Amino acid sequence: MKYTLVLAGAALAVSTMTQAASGIMFINKQKYAEETNFICMDGKSEVDKAWKGQTVQTYYCDFGRDQYFSFYKDNQKISFDSSVFNSPFATHGKIKLQYMGKLARYIEDKYYGDPWFEIRPVYDEHLCLDASRYDGASKRNVQFWHCEGMADQMWRFDGAGRIINKMQNKCLDPTGHSGSKGRNIQLYDCDGGLDQEWYYTPWSR
Repeated sequence: MKYTLVLAGAALAVSTMTQAASGIMFINKQKYAEETNFICMDGKSEVDKAWKGQTVQTYYCDFGRDQYFSFYKDNQKISFDSSVFNSPFATHGKIKLQYMGKLARYIEDKYYGDPWFEIRPVYDEHLCLDASRYDGASKRNVQFWHCEGMADQMWRFDGAGRIINKMQNKCLDPTGHSGSKGRNIQLYDCDGGLDQEWYYTPWSR
């Protein structure tokens, strides 16, 4: 059995025979704009496993568990009301996050309450998306690391789909100004490039 995702006329067929997963997927905007290919943020591994120090890359969207992520705040998982996403792939428009009974809205760069949260891989939610070396500097490797509650593990969205690190407000960035598969993901100055913009969508199967 297969189903299809559609983004602006391009379709991605996905088999339901693979292991079930749910969470948030991040799809790089540059590669889609160039070739209508779906390239996702991905834990770099040939096995369905996460570990401390594992690097993060871009790769074909294959709906493996290493391409699904959860959001946490104060060690509590944030649940999503996907009905407020105005398209299956939303970077603009409102996102409603439900956390501890309160609603936080992200509309472009406007928010109510603290906008920073952790991004954790669903296959091991004891790990966090982390910028190496604790200083948030440009070109620092992005990896999975034990969750420590530090600023280098805190992220927010802006209205253009950029994912920004709290330490020095650097962006998640595939190396080489490219959204191609196999690009290491790092921190870099937010430069307005499409390679720093991500479509994101809640998805489960």
